[in-house]
Order: sequence, then structure tokens, then C-alpha cells
Amino acid sequence: MQEVQRCHNPDWIGTPHYSTKDCVYHGHFLPKNTSFIINSYAISRDPVTYPKPDLFQPERHLNTHTSPAEDDQRPVERNDWTFGAGRRICPGEGLSERVMFLAVSHTLWAFTIQHAQEGSGPILESDSFGGGSLPPKNQIMMVPRDDMVEDLVDLSLVM
Repeated sequence: MQEVQRCHNPDWIGTPHYSTKDCVYHGHFLPKNTSFIINSYAISRDPVTYPKPDLFQPERHLNTHTSPAEDDQRPVERNDWTFGAGRRICPGEGLSERVMFLAVSHTLWAFTIQHAQEGSGPILESDSFGGGSLPPKNQIMMVPRDDMVEDLVDLSLVM
């Protein structure tokens, strides 16, 4: 999930923040009410941090997971910029990560995911819009791994 968020962050520029007073940062004067954004697109494409940044390589995150609390202690070395950073980070980050894990793991448990038809064409790149990205427009087929899955899906549609 970390590599998906790195490659296809739904909100590349994050939520803007504003300075509350004049300040100097690394020798640059920033007047009061200056707008700041986290350019997570550029951060996630840094070849020093992510060799071959344009390739989807989930294995790059093996054994690199840190907790949100650990990320807060090293804000420049975060694993994930999807939820922002620093004092203004999304307070629902932990809950969101757990919900995403459950959704993905249950989907993979229940279904085999395939192209809609054999040889249906190349895998398409995702489209981008505004400040984020959209999933690819590939047509997929989700095949239940067991008859029990069909019964569970039918039951959930009735509820």
C-alpha cells in the first residue's frame, strides 16, 4: 500500500497552510500569510530516496515501515506523505491505514483479480487531474475464490 500511495497519491499537493507571522527559513524571508504546500509528488519522485522513482516497486518498502509516531520524530524521512506532516498531519492517518489494509486484504482473500479478457491490451497508466491521480481505466474481472464468497457478497448486498 505504501508504494501505491507513493506512486498514486490522491492529493499530490496536500492542504495548504499559512504562516502566522514573518519568519526566515534557511535564509529565505517568508512574510506573514505565506501559503505553504507539501509537494509530495516531487518528494516521492526523488531518485536519491527512491532509486528508479517512476517504477512501481513495492519491495522497496520491505523492512522500512515506521509508525506515525516514529515518522513524527523524523519528519523529513517519512515513509508516507499522503496524510501530510508535522503538527498538521491528518489525525485519522492510523485509522485510515488500518481500514485500507483490511479492505485490500479482504479483497485479495475473496477474489482473484484478472484482466476482463485475456490479451485485453497493455496496462494503462493512471490519469492525473488537478492535484492528484486517478486509477487506471483498465477493465478488470473479480473472480470469487470460493462459492462461499459469492454467498457473502450476496448477503452483504441484501443488508
